[in-house]
Parts: sequence; C-alpha cells; structure tokens
Amino acid sequence: MSNGEEKPGGLLPHEKAEVELIKDFIGLRKQELEVRKHRDEVRAKHQDNQKEVALASIEAQRKDRQEIRNASQSESTKAKWFVVALIVILAIFSGFLVWLGHVPLAEKIITYLLAAALGAAGGYGYAVKTIGTTQE
Repeated sequence: MSNGEEKPGGLLPHEKAEVELIKDFIGLRKQELEVRKHRDEVRAKHQDNQKEVALASIEAQRKDRQEIRNASQSESTKAKWFVVALIVILAIFSGFLVWLGHVPLAEKIITYLLAAALGAAGGYGYAVKTIGTTQE
C-alpha cells in the first residue's frame, strides 16, 4: 500500500484519526443540540411563568378595584342613611316643639338644619368637582 501500513480494520492510521475526530465532532454536536434543547425548554417555562404571574397580577388588581368600589359605595350609602335619619329625627323633634307651642325654637332648629344641609351639599359638590379634576 501507499504511505503507511494497512491495519486489520482496513483503515490507515491517519484515516482512523480522522474517523475518531469526526465521531468526537458528532458527539459534541449532539451535546450542543441537547444543551440548546434544554435552554429552549427553560426559556419556554420562564415565559409561561411570566405569563401566569402577569395574569395573576391582573386578576388581583381587578379584585382590589372591585373591593375598593364596594367599600366606597358602602360608605356612601351609610352616610346617606345617617343624614336621612338625622333629618327625620330633627323633623320629628321640631314637630314635637311646635305641638308643645315652642314655635320660635322650632323655627331656629329648622333654620340651622337648612343652613347645615346647604353647607353639606355645597361641600359635597366642591369635593366631587375637585376630585374629578385631579383624577383627569
């Protein structure tokens, strides 16, 4: 044969080295592909986790806003009922004073009640206007 001795496998020593080199290269490529596959799986899991966290955050914010709205409506309703009860009590008391013959005292109470109601209405209107302009 030429340039070297032929071995029992039919390959020359430099050919065997090339075959071993190609096998090593193929093994390294296989490892590289496995690493890339694992990296892609990790990235996919990370993206899924981020999506779950984002959806959970959105749901939590929705619940919080609903709870805030409910609390605000409840407070508003309680305040309205308190005002109505106060007006009814003062109206009954004023009627009782008129029945007893203390008309001037009943007129003063009604005058103060009207002044307080107008002041509260004005304050409420101002607060709604101020809050409305600061939120925009």
